[in-house]
Amino acid sequence: MTGKPLRIGTRDSILATWQARFVQERLMRAGCPSGLHFIKTEGDRVLDTPLPLMGGKGVFTKALDDALLSGEIDLAVHSLKDIPTRLPAGLAIGAVSEREDPADVLVTREAARAYLAGTGVSSGTGSGPPGTASPGTASPDAASTDTASPHTASSPGSSGLRIPDTAPPQYLKDPEYRAVIASSSNRRIGQWLSRYPLHQVTDIRGNVQTRLRKLAESDWDGAIFAAAGLVRLGLQDVMSVRLDWMLPAPAQGAMAVMIRADDERIRKALTSVHDPDSALCTGIERDVLHALEGGCSAPVGALVTVARDVVHLLLATVYPDGTGFLSFQMSETRDLARDLGRRAADEALRRGADMLIRDLRGGSATGSDAEG
Repeated sequence: MTGKPLRIGTRDSILATWQARFVQERLMRAGCPSGLHFIKTEGDRVLDTPLPLMGGKGVFTKALDDALLSGEIDLAVHSLKDIPTRLPAGLAIGAVSEREDPADVLVTREAARAYLAGTGVSSGTGSGPPGTASPGTASPDAASTDTASPHTASSPGSSGLRIPDTAPPQYLKDPEYRAVIASSSNRRIGQWLSRYPLHQVTDIRGNVQTRLRKLAESDWDGAIFAAAGLVRLGLQDVMSVRLDWMLPAPAQGAMAVMIRADDERIRKALTSVHDPDSALCTGIERDVLHALEGGCSAPVGALVTVARDVVHLLLATVYPDGTGFLSFQMSETRDLARDLGRRAADEALRRGADMLIRDLRGGSATGSDAEG
């Protein structure tokens, strides 16, 4: 590709910047120079309002969508789970990355304190990694092909998840222990309370480093994070317990690149980023969410895997208070799996998820998994 360097839009958190630099590096390998353009979203600016009260849909993506539509940027990098299933007119998903581990993990207060003690961090972590430009401005390397590699972590999907060899905390073994767990995601909260009904949950906002600091400085027992974000930032050591029983958000662990729908030039350049298997699995998961009309903030967990050309789907819905937990699985051969997400959503509604969806539409059960 020749011409001006591409302008990659991204939020300015360290994780978002890592993801944008991953795409930037892949484009560079394909001969496409690019620079980063940092944009503040509503979810970044408004930190004193619970996410459910902000509407849930698009609070971390709309500002980047607007910049794409206006021509301010050429593409935008997101965590795919943050992108609403109904895309704005004129925009399309141009690529889906290879998927990092989609699991959720528990980080204990002690692990967060050990992390902060090791880094010397004692207060806020700033708006982005050293050397990045201010939000809303192009980075200094906008016209350069010499881009930094995504720092610290390995490529998506290649790391494997290494949980430190420590015993689970007592509050996961003692049914009478009344632990306090932090999360802003109603999906995580609902599944947690379904398993540990005597525990309490508390809201937590901010990027990965901010939430680790808040946990370390609190009297909470732990907080729930997406493994993918921690792996990408090289923070595997803070992971305390892998929550294999907790179904992740649809598309958790995958990155997506948004483009203008008619921009075939950039779509072609993104073949170096796109992973067909990841796109298949996350697409089915997002189809579930779309068919349920719950939006990316709904308390719905879904995970699709492929083994020997058979597509397996696990689905769960739950109220944020842990009641009404519903889960089941479906399988289909790969060549017939195109509508598996819709069929799974229909089955969930048949089994009683329609009541949860009605409550969602009434605004009583929304939350977000943004920033992992």
